[in-house]
Order: sequence, then C-alpha cells, then structure tokens
Amino acid sequence: ESYAAAPTSTINLRFSDERWPSWGWNAESSVWMRSQEGAPDIEASGAQVQSTNVVTLRVGIDWSYGEVPKTVMVGSGEAWLSVGGVTAHGTWSKDSATSPIVLTADDGSPLHLAPGNTWVELIPDYGIIEFLP
Repeated sequence: ESYAAAPTSTINLRFSDERWPSWGWNAESSVWMRSQEGAPDIEASGAQVQSTNVVTLRVGIDWSYGEVPKTVMVGSGEAWLSVGGVTAHGTWSKDSATSPIVLTADDGSPLHLAPGNTWVELIPDYGIIEFLP
C-alpha cells in the first residue's frame, strides 16, 4: 500500500457511557481480538471475537425514531482501516442506500482489506475513537 499507516496495539471505542468496545492486536495469531466493556467479547462457541480487518467509521445518527438510533450511512465521513497491527486513516463514502461503501486513504488511494473477515464499527459522530501504538 502507498498510504501511511501507524502501528496500533489497541483500538478504544466509546459509543456511550454504557458501550465501549475495544480491539487488541494479537501478533501471534495476526488477528484483532474484541473486548466489550473491558471483558473479552465471547462468541457462542466460547472463543473470543476476532477479526482480520477492523474498519472504524465515524457516522451521523438519526434520532427521529425515538430511543432507537438510526445510523446515517449515505454520504461520507472519517474512516480508519486497522489490519496487520497498523491503522490507516481516510474517508468512507456511500452514494445511496444500495451503493457499496468506498474506503479511500488520505492520499486518495483505495484502502485495501486483507483476506479474511472484517468487522465494521459504526461510531456516532459524538463518540470517542482512540488508536494506541
């Protein structure tokens, strides 16, 4: 990749005072391991949730449906791609409800996902996003 990426060991995300997931890089397994509110996030199988790619998108929230937040996913916003123990910054864009999400690095090149699974974190525009080296 031609774009810049910074070493990342931990991704801390805060949706609200009640919801604050995080991802830790596991170099031995080459995967991100997910925690929720400070404890391992466990799948039904008993294994900790893991992902090859973690895509973090800053999104708007539509509160017109009462207490249920609706993520606004048409338009564009800030994006991060974390893969291989590093994180690159860029933007996401989506032209319509049926369009794919396009991830573009700050230098204008496409952000490429690695082969494997991908977890997308949709962080409200008022949420906190932190990447630790």
